[in-house]
Amino acid sequence: MIQHRAPHYYSNFADWAKAFDCPVYLHEADREWVMGPTSYVHFWSGESLFLAPGVTAVHLGGHFPGSLFLHWAKGSEGKGTILTGDTIYITPGLDRVSFMYSFPNFLPLSAREIRRIRSIMEQWNFANIHGAWSGKSIVGNGNEVIKQSISNYLDALEG
Repeated sequence: MIQHRAPHYYSNFADWAKAFDCPVYLHEADREWVMGPTSYVHFWSGESLFLAPGVTAVHLGGHFPGSLFLHWAKGSEGKGTILTGDTIYITPGLDRVSFMYSFPNFLPLSAREIRRIRSIMEQWNFANIHGAWSGKSIVGNGNEVIKQSISNYLDALEG
C-alpha cells in the first residue's frame, strides 16, 4: 500500500484561522496530520456536515482520506456550486476534471475509488465547480463534466 503524504495547507491553517478568528472544520480521517493543539480546529465525522443554511461540507476522500468539498446549494443562481481542491481537480482546459492519488507521480485514483466518488457526487446538484487555485472554475455544466470525466477515467483504467 502506498503511504500518504501530509495533506496540503496543514502546516499553516491554524495560523490563518487565528488571524481571521474563524473555525477550521476537518474530517476526522485527517486528524493525524494536525500538529499541535488549537481551539480553532473542529473535527467531524460522517458523510457530511451542515455549516450554514445551504452550505454543507461533504467528505469525499480520495487524494487524502479526509478530503472534502463544499456544496453551496444557492450558488450559481440556485443551481448549486461546489468548491473543491485536489480530489476533484479542474484540468487546464477547464473542460474536464482529474482524480489523482499523486500529482507529482501521475498516479490516478483506482477505478474502485472513482466509482465510490461517483456515488457521492450523484447525491449533489451543482452547475459550477470552483477549484482551489485562481482561474480554476467550470461554469454552467460542472455536474456533467464530472460525470463525463468519471466515465473517461473508468474506461481508461478498466480498458
